Amino acid sequence: MKVSLATSLHLDHGTMTLDHEPGDPLPMQSFVPTGLLCLKAYAESSGVDADIRVTELNGLINSGFIPNDDAFHERLVDAFLAPDDGLVGLMTDADSLHHTITMARLLKQRSPETLVCLGGPASSPISELVLERFPFIDMVVRGEGELTFAETLRGLDDEERLAEVLGLTWRSGEKIVQNPDRQVMPGLGELPIPEFEAYGMDPDAPIYLDVGRGCPFKCHFCATAPFWNRRFRMKPIERIVQELTLLRDRYHRNHVGFAHDIFTANRRWTLEFCRHLIDNPVDMTWACSTRTDIIDREVLEAMSAAGCVEIYYGIESGSQAMQAAIHKNLDLDRSREVVDITSSVGIRPVTGFIVGYPMETRETFNETLTRFFEFLQVGGYRAHLFTLCPFQEAPMYKDGHKISRRAAYFELPLTAGPAGAGEKLRAEHPDVFTSLYRFDTPDLPADLIDGTEEIASRLVVFKALWPRMLEHYDSPMDWYERWIGWIRRFNAEHRPSTSLPSHGEIDDMMTFVEEELDRIGLTGSPLSSLLQYEREKLRASRELTNFPGREPEAKRHDDLTPDTVLTRGCDYLLSPLQHDLGALLNGGEVRSAAGRMAVFAKVEGEDMLTMQVGERAARILSRARRPRRIRDLVRTLGANGSNGADGQALAETTQIVGALIERGLLVRVDHRAWDEGGLMPGSRGEHELQERFNNVARAYAFYDNQMLDHLNPLMREYVARQSLFFVGTSDARGNCDCSLRNGEPGVVRVLDERTLIYPEYRGNGVMASLGNIAENPHIGVFFGDFYQSTVGLHVNGTASLLPHDELASSLAGQDELLAVLEQENEKPLETWVRIEVQEAYIHCSKHIPLLKQLDKDVYWGTDDRGCKGGDYFRVRFRTTSKRLPTPVPPSAEKEGSAP
Repeated sequence: MKVSLATSLHLDHGTMTLDHEPGDPLPMQSFVPTGLLCLKAYAESSGVDADIRVTELNGLINSGFIPNDDAFHERLVDAFLAPDDGLVGLMTDADSLHHTITMARLLKQRSPETLVCLGGPASSPISELVLERFPFIDMVVRGEGELTFAETLRGLDDEERLAEVLGLTWRSGEKIVQNPDRQVMPGLGELPIPEFEAYGMDPDAPIYLDVGRGCPFKCHFCATAPFWNRRFRMKPIERIVQELTLLRDRYHRNHVGFAHDIFTANRRWTLEFCRHLIDNPVDMTWACSTRTDIIDREVLEAMSAAGCVEIYYGIESGSQAMQAAIHKNLDLDRSREVVDITSSVGIRPVTGFIVGYPMETRETFNETLTRFFEFLQVGGYRAHLFTLCPFQEAPMYKDGHKISRRAAYFELPLTAGPAGAGEKLRAEHPDVFTSLYRFDTPDLPADLIDGTEEIASRLVVFKALWPRMLEHYDSPMDWYERWIGWIRRFNAEHRPSTSLPSHGEIDDMMTFVEEELDRIGLTGSPLSSLLQYEREKLRASRELTNFPGREPEAKRHDDLTPDTVLTRGCDYLLSPLQHDLGALLNGGEVRSAAGRMAVFAKVEGEDMLTMQVGERAARILSRARRPRRIRDLVRTLGANGSNGADGQALAETTQIVGALIERGLLVRVDHRAWDEGGLMPGSRGEHELQERFNNVARAYAFYDNQMLDHLNPLMREYVARQSLFFVGTSDARGNCDCSLRNGEPGVVRVLDERTLIYPEYRGNGVMASLGNIAENPHIGVFFGDFYQSTVGLHVNGTASLLPHDELASSLAGQDELLAVLEQENEKPLETWVRIEVQEAYIHCSKHIPLLKQLDKDVYWGTDDRGCKGGDYFRVRFRTTSKRLPTPVPPSAEKEGSAP
């Protein structure tokens, strides 16, 4: 039996804006679907006879394979449904459950015999309700899924066996059957390693490693503990290390997140785990989540030494009274201390706060805002602000609080048809899609709650501003209410049709702060300078791009000479300063910074680097945007009023250059590499034109973010479905030829990530291409998908000619591939072309038209002039030809005679 598993949809809220229009590209959160890979691994290891596929939909959307158009949900189904699938399992997430239900309906319409199964926290607590409302869903795997899923697959053909599967809700004819609950597994060490090999897409997608499950606490608003029956378990340390080592060695990962809400609940286990990693380093960093009341300095220091770089702390409320009401019971002063210690040991603390409890008041709301800003400052990294979501399995949901207010958060900006399907579900089944609504807050206006839904990512951007800014307000609530009033007026004027009138963009908040400074009388003050700094930093984050990684030799600064050639090592932006940057950011006494500049840099492997430099360093950075020798820099600086090109000036410049190299702003260029065209892909002429037209940053961004020296899994899949491609070659003298090739989908076959082959049949153009390859192996191939994604792919490399028998011999043992190749050999095959890939990169969709493909008979290798197009361009009848036409045999002359 064939089984397909697919992920739920996860919108990246941090990159969404109010100005996204229906049909715009969707920013999704791609991830390695560890949960589904666990299901696959367990089912296969337990002997289930099934071919199980796993599809991560968010990565496909981000890659452009599923465009945001009227057929969005249909394309999603296309991505995971195969003709012979016996069962499709869909992951469920609260925010996107309506999209999952929509996909399930379309799936059943298209393939009525395929069983539709849901699983996950959004469907488990309402499994009977889901099957009652939606007859196209056949079953729900509740709770911990490995055993239930495997037993379900084994019992699909026998209702008596299905009735014995614990944790399954299923449809038996017209009857909905809810089998008894399954207790969670007492230990997790017996689970097989997730089948990571089944996920072959984005190598940068985050991995959340399953290191433990369950939560022993009783937070009243939370559904996590009930989902796991409040059973807390951790995997054996040796097993976690085994998975880390696998991810490092086979998949080249250097960071993972630990998918566990309360990582440090068992202090002894945590210390033992950290000591094991300290004594046996795996050279990987990791992040986790926990509570502030079950961690201390000793544990934090051990975690830091073991590779932990980030901890998420769920604080949930900044009100001590609310802490008691929600049964979280944290000591907030102690929490502040823990966040401070976390930062001091080198771990990034991330804190999360929630507002919108049904018992929320102005006082508790203000206390949470106050703590949010405080912890953001103390931790120095990031904080989140969420609005409480009504989860059916949470104890608070069962208290009967009124839920009537629509959630005011970003939705997928779909076109009218797909968006309407979700809206219809929301309106008709509010008790199913409760996460799309919010608790009523009788003691607090709704617009204040609504305004917090997406505000955290905006506030964090300006975290250096708030300590000085909020001093001029009675309370954070005072500032926040002014902001809500301002943004609602602003949206009424500039975005009158928005469905989120209490939301604003980063630029809106910057405009608001600027107006507030003017109202308070602080224009031209240090606060005004700090706002200007934040404005420039924001501009830098939007404009600066990543440069490719540099060789260690390029970063050496201990043997600089006057003839050392320098260029910029990253993309950076310079901005003048009115006040000292260090004092502005650290709360010290503010001083004038006349002549100094702020530098914003996108250094490889780091967050945005900001620093201030003196006038001379700023001028060096300005002039080193294109390669220059140190002695030339000295002369240039001298010609502009600085010291001349004497020994002292040379020494000072060399010292500054060394410091800039050390910070990653400059790198040295090897003489030979520079003479031969530089350190980037492409020609020297290309690089010079990039400099002339101020296109260097865009070029680096493209080389770094779009160009590979191999075919990644998505590229290989793309090539395998193409039927049309163009071949570019040239002979030894540089005379070029470009030819079109066509065949069945997959006519170009991918042998591995660096090797392609394609067949060549009889034809004059074929001989031109093959002749060029015989003289000059360099080749360029362009694939254009004119029928689906309208995305192109360029592949450049070296080509060689292989007779069929030689190719077949090299593929001995690959029987399925050899059988396909033999079919090609039955056509008038001349030879095979083998391409060793050197470059692979995208061709923009905007330049490729969308065409409709129609069937056409193809006569491979024919000499029939009619089938070949005859003399369509009337070449034989040119009167201006400089050469005599090639003699044509009498039979062909008659066949191609003019009208």
